[in-house]
Amino acid sequence: MAHDEAGAEARSWAATWRGGLALVVLGLCVLLPGLRALPPVDRDESRFAQASRQMLASDTVEGWVVPRVGDRPRLNKPPLVYWAQAGSAWLLGEREGEERDVRTGDVWRFRVPSVLCAIGAALITWRLGLSMFGRVGREAHAAIMAAAMLLVCPMVAWDGRQARADQLLLVVTTGAMWALWSLWRADERAAGARRLPWSSVIAFWIAVALGILAKGPVTPMVAGLAAIALCAMTRRWRFLLRLRPEIGALVIATLVGPWVVLVAQRVGWGEYAREVYDEVIARSASAREGHWGPPGYHVALLAVMFWPGSLMVFRGIAMAVREASAARSAQDSPRSSRLRAWWNGTASGGNVERFLVAWVVPSWLVFELVSTKLPHYVMPLYPALALIAARQVMTFAPASPGAQRVSIAAWLWRVVWLGLGGALVVGAPLLLPMFGGFDGSRSAMVTMGVLVGAGAAMIIGAARALWAGAIPAAKWLSIGAATCGVIAGLGIALPRLNAPWVGPRIATALHETDPSGVRPLAAVEYHEDSLVFLTGGRVQRIARSEADDWLSRHRGGVLVQPADAAMPLRAREITLIEGFNYSKGEKVVLVIVEKDDSPPGH
Repeated sequence: MAHDEAGAEARSWAATWRGGLALVVLGLCVLLPGLRALPPVDRDESRFAQASRQMLASDTVEGWVVPRVGDRPRLNKPPLVYWAQAGSAWLLGEREGEERDVRTGDVWRFRVPSVLCAIGAALITWRLGLSMFGRVGREAHAAIMAAAMLLVCPMVAWDGRQARADQLLLVVTTGAMWALWSLWRADERAAGARRLPWSSVIAFWIAVALGILAKGPVTPMVAGLAAIALCAMTRRWRFLLRLRPEIGALVIATLVGPWVVLVAQRVGWGEYAREVYDEVIARSASAREGHWGPPGYHVALLAVMFWPGSLMVFRGIAMAVREASAARSAQDSPRSSRLRAWWNGTASGGNVERFLVAWVVPSWLVFELVSTKLPHYVMPLYPALALIAARQVMTFAPASPGAQRVSIAAWLWRVVWLGLGGALVVGAPLLLPMFGGFDGSRSAMVTMGVLVGAGAAMIIGAARALWAGAIPAAKWLSIGAATCGVIAGLGIALPRLNAPWVGPRIATALHETDPSGVRPLAAVEYHEDSLVFLTGGRVQRIARSEADDWLSRHRGGVLVQPADAAMPLRAREITLIEGFNYSKGEKVVLVIVEKDDSPPGH
């Protein structure tokens, strides 16, 4: 008997290691292609990377305390991501004055933390799923499916290859929710009879503190609203006190407090308070930088941004609420009684569903209500959505095709889901080269064609599986199709375009004119941050009215200006660049000019 138990435990550990390794391999396959070839993206990534590069080049404490782009403090995001990116770049060979790739500026060195954080978030999601669902059979498959759906969805696949703070936020928030789940389950089992384990309490608060250092209030908001919702649903309000908020205050003060004090001393308490107010309160009350969206914005985008997980996510949420609220007989109890039972905590079971609903719903409502909206804002809720969707998928028996009755609305949604998959996996990679100036080798085109063909075959296979009622098979096929689409679109097609990468083309032309990078440089109106990053921060941003004066004052100066602007006096054109400014959504035609110092008549 003991021998059998030891063998079962060994097999369980082997399966666990295989699952983790498979997720790491999948994450590397999804995120590494194109990481080095993709130029810096305007505008956030270029700002993050430039601030991290300047931090690394700084030899003062202030340089590491106050992130800067040029001489301007960048305090709208806390410093943890800059520290991570600067450390990554240093470990990968970033040194001041070294020769860098002209087109990309070696921005890939600053992207590595995002890659690692995305994979880390998937691994935590998987472990959380094993804890919630079980470690064997279909339950274990649901856990690894959830992690795989998180990795391959367009939002994570795109953001995970950018040098930004959102993947760091994703991993620390997911870690905080894993710790909260462990504490909630321990409290339920103990029935309030003993204290929660200190190690889990401290781990929870450390994750919350790191979340504050990653992106301000998002992690404490998500974890706090989930904890309050759980207590409201079960009337176990003592759980909030058992989380030891005094310990949390001490941990947060220890990890976050020193940086707040140091940065406020350098920029002023009033200035820092205004920055925090603008980023948190003002951004919530009014749309900033044109990023507005009506309530329902994130729900509408979820079908695309979370594909292929979006197949069962809406049904999964509905079923999670239903299971969490099932108290008496599902047939005999009216819906109002079931909802009251769920809210009052008298329902039997449903602990997992209750936790996942508490994770998603309150924070989702907040994100829908704030005025400033961007697609990645709800990404810290994606792990919960993935777990909900995967568990719902695994309720369908793969061996009984057609056993599940499906409504007309459900069939229509499946058709829409397949159409979205076809557009993402097949349409996007094929249409991107038509966007302008695809510069791919024959081998790249062949590889992309093979990937698109494989993705199309998997989409067709997923459609056949859906029609046969084999939902798990359809989901795994769609995960494979998404992987092919991401590699083909983001890894091969997008980095090889010319039209959208105006900044890299300017940097290449400037390098041909000034290989040593010592001539004065200014840009008129084209003030995108990728150009700042690619020129090492030396480009000056000026208005049209300043062009003549600037060129006359800078011997050997080089000027980038719109082609329709008046040519400065005593200037000559070097080259013309046409492209598409995706940050503004408009075509741009730029000309690079230099001062003509030759004597008149020559």
